[in-house]
Amino acid sequence: MRFKMTQSPLKITKTGLDLIRDARLNKGLAFSQKERLDFQLNGILAPAVLSLEEQIQNAWAGLKSIEDRPSQYRWLREIRQDNETLFYALLQTYPQELLPIIYTPGIGEACLNYPFSGNRPEGFYLSAGCKIPVKEQLANAPKNIRLIVVTDGSRILGLGDLGANGIGIVIGKSALYTGFAQIDPALILPIMLDIGTENEKYLQDPAYMGWRHKRLQGKKYDDFISECVSAFQEKYPSALLHWEDFNREHAAPLLTRYHKQYLSFNDDIQGTASITLAAILAALIRTGRPLKEEKIMIFGGGSAGCGIATLIAALLRKQGLSEAESTQNIYLVDRFGLITEEMENLTKEQKIFAKSSGTADSAGTDLAQLVKRLKPSTLIGVSGQANMFTEAVLRQMGENSPCPIIFPLSNPTDHAEATPAEIYKATNGRAMICTGSPFPPLEIKSTDMDENRPTTRDVLFSQVNNAAVFPGIGLGALACEAKEISEGMFLAAAIRIAQSSPNKVSKENGILPKVENFSELALEVANAVAEQAQKENLCPKFTPEILEEKLTALQWKAAYREYMPA
Repeated sequence: MRFKMTQSPLKITKTGLDLIRDARLNKGLAFSQKERLDFQLNGILAPAVLSLEEQIQNAWAGLKSIEDRPSQYRWLREIRQDNETLFYALLQTYPQELLPIIYTPGIGEACLNYPFSGNRPEGFYLSAGCKIPVKEQLANAPKNIRLIVVTDGSRILGLGDLGANGIGIVIGKSALYTGFAQIDPALILPIMLDIGTENEKYLQDPAYMGWRHKRLQGKKYDDFISECVSAFQEKYPSALLHWEDFNREHAAPLLTRYHKQYLSFNDDIQGTASITLAAILAALIRTGRPLKEEKIMIFGGGSAGCGIATLIAALLRKQGLSEAESTQNIYLVDRFGLITEEMENLTKEQKIFAKSSGTADSAGTDLAQLVKRLKPSTLIGVSGQANMFTEAVLRQMGENSPCPIIFPLSNPTDHAEATPAEIYKATNGRAMICTGSPFPPLEIKSTDMDENRPTTRDVLFSQVNNAAVFPGIGLGALACEAKEISEGMFLAAAIRIAQSSPNKVSKENGILPKVENFSELALEVANAVAEQAQKENLCPKFTPEILEEKLTALQWKAAYREYMPA
């Protein structure tokens, strides 16, 4: 990849160390001899003059010399804090290798140790423990923000309540908006809503960087969120709000309450649903089965599981099924077994998919028995519980279908319901497999019958990674100036991603597009989302030329500009 100087020269006023310390403007050793003279950098910088390509290779060599992932994360974080252009150019050159470090599973490890990951402030904190109103706290935030990525730290990946340490997840998501959709990082603000924590370890830890207080509950919680959203609307009226890693109690209710009030979506619910549906549709290309004939069991009845079920049902209705027919073959299962109508404290979303009490007879909480009785051909895991897809479960899936679809999607890696190797072995290689965290290819040994010699081949497993969908969703919704992000827009994204599946060529290529294609995919998703918004009259009318201009206006290239004194 060639990173050329871009646009006309940029006039700047900073010089010397002030210029070097500005991550947005810093070029490190890529400052030219003339720029070093013009901006008083001689003596501050070492004599060598490097190109961006040389800096990328040096940074890559440095990263490869580091063995453990937390240290790799810190290395990359230091690069981002020092030289924004180099960081994103590195990410765009090595997306497959960097994604597991700056996103899942690496970001989970970083959040667990966030106070020790660096000392420079990143992102923005709105604290319920602060004595001044949220509006006044937000006055210190940058202006002209178009995209807010926000969490309350209550359910970070599968790691639970990490309190203020959860800011790492929104910093990571923000980086992917730029890395894949190329949205200008100056337009993105990761925000931590510090509402306290229930994590006793952090409450007792003198190094914990958040508000040492039990989480706000009930009306106090709702009032603080309302105050935050009102402040966002006032300061950033044309921004998009990305809800991230809120717990089950709050994720769906917040989305319902605010999605028409302020342009917003919940990635854990809607983004996960969209990319999971894309993976199912791509897998069905290979199996030849229509979606309406698929029996789908979702293990994990929380917000993510309900979101997946809801979007699948929406597509089935679009394909002509009735409301009742669209939910008939979708089974939600949690730790108490199949979700049924007589269960107490069901959420509104769970009630839609709850079955009659006799549906699973006496299978109880035994997942293998449920799989045997209900005979799903697709099994999706979003439980956050490791090893729940036992050999008995997997073998039964192999009996249910000649080509079962099995997706253990829980993050991080050690929370996966099963490994690809376990699924492959139990189903004799017949299953269509996607995972939530990255797994290495599986080496399959066989014998070349013609030459009577042993051979090996690698089977690739796609990661059902939200990074394939949310950057394009955000870019498309902002570019077309959508009033809201509809269910139809998430369906459009899923269908567009499925159409890009390498599975059309070979099952062993993986089911979903590869990470190195995510930048192109983000633009395709953005166009699909914008076109759907226009069909639903959710945005001003536009021509393809106008949309392209608006997409470009939001984007930023990870390439150096020539500088000249102001």
